Amino acid sequence: GRRRALCRRTKRVASWGGESTLSEGRGPRETAHVRPGRRIRRGHAPRTVRTHRRAAHSCVACAGGSASESPPSPTAVGSAMASVQQYLSVLAGAQSGANADAQRAAAQMQIELKNGDPRNAINLCMQLIARGQPLEARHFGYGVLQHVVTRRWSQFTQHERQELAKLVYDKLSECGTVPTSETPEPFMIKSKAATLMAEVVRQEGAAMWSSIMPEMAAGACSDSPVRAELSALVMRYVAEDVAVYNSDIIGGRMKELLYGLTSTLPQALQAMYRLLEVHFSAAMNAAAGGNTPVAKAHAAAVSAALSAAAVYGEWAPLAPLMRSGVLDACCQLLSSGADISFRAQACEVLRHVAHRRRGDTVNSAIASGAAGVAGGKNGTSRSDPAALAAADADDAAREAAADAAAVVVGLEGMCRGLGIAAQRVLAAAPAGVGSEEAEYARRLTETVATVAANHVQVISDEGLRAAFLEALLGLTKHPRLDVLAAAIPAWPGLLRAMGAELPGTFVRPDKAIGSGVWGAQAQQRGGSAVRTAGGVENGASGGAAIGSNGFSLPGGAVAALLECARTWLQRGGGLASGLSTAGAPECKGDEWEDEYETRDELREAWIGLRARLMEVTKLCTALEPAAAAAAMAGSVTAVLGWVQPGGPLDPAKAAAMGPDGRSAVDDAIGSALEGCVSFVEPAMAAMPLSSATPAAAAPVAPALEGMLTRMLSVEFSSPVAVSQMSRLLESMGRTALVRPDAGTALLHRLFAILSGLPTDDVKSPPARAKAAMTAGRTSQAARQRVCAAILGVCAAAPEVFNAHLEAFANQVDSLRSGGRLSGAERGALAEALLAVAGPSGPARVRDVLRWLLESVQRRWVPAPGVVSPDLVHLASLRELAKGEGAGGTQGLSDAHWELFHDVQLAERCLRRSAGDHDPGQQDGAHGGGGGG
Repeated sequence: GRRRALCRRTKRVASWGGESTLSEGRGPRETAHVRPGRRIRRGHAPRTVRTHRRAAHSCVACAGGSASESPPSPTAVGSAMASVQQYLSVLAGAQSGANADAQRAAAQMQIELKNGDPRNAINLCMQLIARGQPLEARHFGYGVLQHVVTRRWSQFTQHERQELAKLVYDKLSECGTVPTSETPEPFMIKSKAATLMAEVVRQEGAAMWSSIMPEMAAGACSDSPVRAELSALVMRYVAEDVAVYNSDIIGGRMKELLYGLTSTLPQALQAMYRLLEVHFSAAMNAAAGGNTPVAKAHAAAVSAALSAAAVYGEWAPLAPLMRSGVLDACCQLLSSGADISFRAQACEVLRHVAHRRRGDTVNSAIASGAAGVAGGKNGTSRSDPAALAAADADDAAREAAADAAAVVVGLEGMCRGLGIAAQRVLAAAPAGVGSEEAEYARRLTETVATVAANHVQVISDEGLRAAFLEALLGLTKHPRLDVLAAAIPAWPGLLRAMGAELPGTFVRPDKAIGSGVWGAQAQQRGGSAVRTAGGVENGASGGAAIGSNGFSLPGGAVAALLECARTWLQRGGGLASGLSTAGAPECKGDEWEDEYETRDELREAWIGLRARLMEVTKLCTALEPAAAAAAMAGSVTAVLGWVQPGGPLDPAKAAAMGPDGRSAVDDAIGSALEGCVSFVEPAMAAMPLSSATPAAAAPVAPALEGMLTRMLSVEFSSPVAVSQMSRLLESMGRTALVRPDAGTALLHRLFAILSGLPTDDVKSPPARAKAAMTAGRTSQAARQRVCAAILGVCAAAPEVFNAHLEAFANQVDSLRSGGRLSGAERGALAEALLAVAGPSGPARVRDVLRWLLESVQRRWVPAPGVVSPDLVHLASLRELAKGEGAGGTQGLSDAHWELFHDVQLAERCLRRSAGDHDPGQQDGAHGGGGGG
């Protein structure tokens, strides 16, 4: 999916261009994923039925000669030169956008050259691409030659192919031997020449590549920057034929080319390393001496080598890649503070390697190699065929182990280089939005996160691993959202490797002791740690946490990650609900808006990031619940302190309502509370709270009790604040599992909040979430949110509230009879009653259902099988067509809305009761042979 060839930025040199394209601003500052001068290798140029000028037709007709024949006679040369002059004249005229006739003639000339005699086309285009010709003519000629080599190669004899390959190679050499006194070739021509050479190799296969590889390696190692650049470009373009899918080079031809590339891999990698070593130093020295042209030439060579290394990093075997030193050179570029173009391309090379195979393959190779060494010590008889086969297998295992060890060493070097580069990014001021430094920081973070997720497990040096993960944590704290988006995906896998699993979730088989990615290291250590219920060995939250497979995070890493997640979630408060974050302490929504085109785009991006952060919070809580409880207590204390009298969010400071129906202070309070809720909800969901094991909650109980006390003492009146506060109280519902009195206190507080809200819109249709967000938080939306919180608290600990079912039902009945509940609110509280009645058994559930639905049944179905006339009347087309004419809103009359709410209540009751029935009746029905 990550194809660099698809990221190409090109532009047409003129309207006749057909398939040919020009690179856009390619030079030493280009990143590795851009491949200039390459065109899509599918199909021929479309034929045209347009008439063309007689001169264009005649100049094509008189072009003759063959690339494989002897030099033409003087008369033929004169005729060919005349044809070249006519072509040059037409192409020069086509450069003017106003000369449509010349452009049509040029397009027709190109079509006829591509589809005519390929030998004539080669003879003419070799003259068009000669040095000294206009740039547009050379571009035209290279485009036709590339088409001929790609599409017409099979029409040449073997001798002609060899001659044409020699001509192409000579042109490539000519580009690299321009005298220093003359103007160097533009990059477009160098790229076209290298592309043409790569096309010839692609057609001829591995034999051609093996024959020219010594020259390419020598060119890359030379002191000439132009020659080195051309050699690197050819190596890159040939290797891209393996990395990029081509419909016309598959099967045996692809295997043959891959074999040729693999067999010459040591030469290619050593040449790349030598090029980087020589020309980077030369570029730096030339730049320091003020010789800008020479510095640019050497920088272009370095850029070409890094681009080639990025392609090889996608498919080349890791062991020779690690041994070559190319990755070490890239790490050196990253950590040395080189120019941004070099650092960006070096990071791209490492990013491709980081996405390669995972550490379990390396572990298995190391383990098999160790076994082979142990078996070899026993000695074998060289005359025994079975012993010889076993010895060969041992040799292969030892070779695989040596390759794996080289990969591990290379990965350790990558971790060092990336860690230093990350520290440099963190030490510098945040780059501007859209700048090259900002994009580099994001790509670097993505590379660091990928290495951490895929390969950090094979790093045996605990100090190096700790430093690398500390760098990843630092990048996770970077103030840019795009950097956070690149860093956060690595943490869930690392935390699960520690053994963090949430209650009720699927436990992966590879988390068993001695298996999975880290199994080899755990077995070599002679065992694995034993975790406590909190997930940390010996319950020490400040020490290094040890997973069930031997992998560990540095001491204090989980607590630091928890604080990082809390900070981010608090900064994003208010975005998910569409609230204004102006004036809310720590909320950064207004600052982040500059990074996105619209507020909605920012909100959409933040919702995805928030889900990741909440997942990390859950996993961290599963590992260290005491640290999570302390972090929650600190967050609640800080946010509720802001709304105290005299605080920055004192509700008394609320000004008049704005045009959207909300006060700025109310929105700021809602934003601050939402940030707190986003952290408390996932942490409470993962807390070890269970009525079966209350002792496990002892370490976190003091912090939870203090939080609950502060929450219950806060009073809010605005719908925005009430909605968020009810979510915060709902998140504490699981405390009732270990403190039943806390559950009853929560319910009493929620009912008190519900009773205190205005009921002037209780007869209105239900408020939809999107409408409430855009039109302002209404009292109705707040009441619905409070009722949903009551349902959440009851569902979290139904056994606790079962003893208070009667009082609960009486309170609901009081609100309903007093007309203080809308239809949607009544349905939510009905679900809460059924959730509480569930532990008492089916009989109690049926009693609650009868109590809830008796009035509905009397109104619409007064007797079994008898439908109320009112229902028939409302279902008639005449009544439905009246809509709001008979009183009502949103296209329905009040009577229709009452019917809607009653049907909704019945649906919610049946869904919550799950069709509860008497087990004895069910058995009897089955035993009776069916029926009904």
